[in-house]
Amino acid sequence: MLTYRGMVARYDPQKDHFNFIHAMGILKEEGYHFTCCLVGRDLNKDNKTLVDEIANFNLTKNILLLDQRLDVPVIMNGIDIHVLSSAYGEAFPNVVAESMSCATPNVVTDVGDAGFIVGDTGKVVTPRSPEKLAQAIRVFLITYENDPVKWSENCENAFIRARDNFDIKNMIEKYHFVWGI
Repeated sequence: MLTYRGMVARYDPQKDHFNFIHAMGILKEEGYHFTCCLVGRDLNKDNKTLVDEIANFNLTKNILLLDQRLDVPVIMNGIDIHVLSSAYGEAFPNVVAESMSCATPNVVTDVGDAGFIVGDTGKVVTPRSPEKLAQAIRVFLITYENDPVKWSENCENAFIRARDNFDIKNMIEKYHFVWGI
């Protein structure tokens, strides 16, 4: 089964795209078929370092470099799994909640609030560990392929968690409550 994964994050050492690429290389070696899209500033064919890393893992035909875009919600709705493979320095990575609001589950590294954001609707792994990242993605893929009802429920739960906890209206109401406004 062909699946679509993605990562929306500018090209920066903090975001650790190489961790993601290595994890995808592991999954390809195991026989998984997929297409990934990388979206963000400097994620394009002119980024020789990135293109070379993708080629090193034999993923040139598997990874689309889409650069910075304005249609991120369309992309989030088109992928099965969103991955945030950051190595350090996250606070509240908005992209995780944004993907969840599109009913797209996440695999994230345990950096900043990423694990809190996904809660029990996502998978959280140690940063800089492509083996653990690949394992978490694999668990999602097994569910996706073998239990479509459970997968659908997980997608819905991701959406509900984002709506109930990170919707801007709810955040404003909580802010007003805390500050007595």
